[in-house]
Amino acid sequence: MENLNNSTKPVDSGSTKKILKRGAKTQNVFALCDDIYFTDVNLQKVGQVIHPVMAGITHPDPRYFCKRGEKDPYAPHLYVLEYVVAGKGTIEVEGKKYHVRAGDFYMLNRCTIPYYYSDQNDPMEKKWVNIAGRFLNALCYTYAINEPVLVVHMDAELHLDRIHEILSSYDFQNSDADNYELMEVLLSLFDMIHISRRSSPEKPERAVFDQILEYITSNITFDRLSPPMISSYFYISYRTLNRMFIKNLGIPPGKYIAAQKIEYAKQLLLTTGNTIERIAEILNFSSPQHFRTVFISYCGISPTKWRRENRK
Repeated sequence: MENLNNSTKPVDSGSTKKILKRGAKTQNVFALCDDIYFTDVNLQKVGQVIHPVMAGITHPDPRYFCKRGEKDPYAPHLYVLEYVVAGKGTIEVEGKKYHVRAGDFYMLNRCTIPYYYSDQNDPMEKKWVNIAGRFLNALCYTYAINEPVLVVHMDAELHLDRIHEILSSYDFQNSDADNYELMEVLLSLFDMIHISRRSSPEKPERAVFDQILEYITSNITFDRLSPPMISSYFYISYRTLNRMFIKNLGIPPGKYIAAQKIEYAKQLLLTTGNTIERIAEILNFSSPQHFRTVFISYCGISPTKWRRENRK
């Protein structure tokens, strides 16, 4: 979530730009370079279909930076969507640097612990929104967006403006209509991301890797889905396949497949009445106990308990 830790200089009251909204309450916000138009920080809502958390505009300031703490309870749930209107900036995640500039849209995936900041000589101006919820999880799964940081050079300003417009008059008491509008805008935004990624010139290896990710997503219930089978299907060695996954995602292909199976299992747990035994069979685990063991290793609780807690 946007936590502004960008200066030790005292803030004068003239820097106050906006009033934050949280439910029916308001409070003054003092920030050197942020106009925050909306906030609804409530961890109990992260399991909802969609949960807008915060939205605003960051004005150019060479001192600006944002760093999310490793123990931030929102980290496993929060997606950060930002469009760079002007200037330049840098995002650092897991030792890698991503340089962004005017005209770039970027998304920080959930479970990402980023540190990002403005260029000293050409500080960035950006529009942003922080969102959680199952709808974003499903969009990323559907469009095979798995990387911790996605950067696409495309004009997403109108999408961010529309999200801000919806949130500026958000009805906290009866939010269904507003949430439907948000989902429509987000679906359009992800369609644009998909088209931009397809049309942008890519290195051949990256194009193949994206095809592999799409193949896994589309065939997650295939009984023979495995790293050796994928190597054979795409005519590459297992060594090359493993190197591609480590380079792009930081995990081996077998672990990625297991993680995607668990994500699909969550959808089945939420949307069907299938038993644990049946879900284990659908996803081709060797036994229900094996499925439970893998699920607990990823989620920290059993599938039965996860279903009970999330169906509330």
